[in-house]
Amino acid sequence: APRFTLRIRSAKLIAGHCEYLCIIRDVSASGVRLRVFHAMPPQLQLTLELSSGERFLVERVWEREDHAGFRFSN
Repeated sequence: APRFTLRIRSAKLIAGHCEYLCIIRDVSASGVRLRVFHAMPPQLQLTLELSSGERFLVERVWEREDHAGFRFSN
């Protein structure tokens, strides 16, 4: 799907009781690419929480150095 680059937008990934700060780099109708600052947790399914409080279930598809790609879960 076409991707759109956003202004720097902070968010966090939630895995159980742990939260990981991230920056949204670009987004499409099907997924999102994030700049991450920590090693990703082993779970493939996480919750992405925006600064507005909106939450989306996401599934990790790939991870390279300080970026990771996620698909929105149904």
